[in-house]
Amino acid sequence: MDDSDVLLLHAAADPTRLAILRELSSERSVCACDFTECCGTVSQPTVSHHLKMLRDAGWVRAERRGTNV
Repeated sequence: MDDSDVLLLHAAADPTRLAILRELSSERSVCACDFTECCGTVSQPTVSHHLKMLRDAGWVRAERRGTNV
């Protein structure tokens, strides 16, 4: 297993990030602000942090539309 596999698996191992991945698997496109509902009591800055980790690992892609991601 190479380092990219470890990064990929490590990113998905967190319960909040796994909830985000599950939400994304049921939707084609989701605004980052929508994840606070699926992730329980997680704040928006924390969701943004988790999304960054998922992007860095290659799980998700993001595009900016004005001030929204």
